[in-house]
Amino acid sequence: MLKKDETIVVYCSDYRCQTSTKAARRLLEMGYEKVFEYKAGKRGWVHCGLELER
Repeated sequence: MLKKDETIVVYCSDYRCQTSTKAARRLLEMGYEKVFEYKAGKRGWVHCGLELER
């Protein structure tokens, strides 16, 4: 389980997807403090060479 002060990045498939926006909002409502939404989506994330999981 993640701690409330850990950084969380959510993303969808692309800019048109709204699921990550809803997920980020819900996580903030649940008390998570460092929630970020990456709008470029999974493809953009991988293209930048960023990790999917840790």
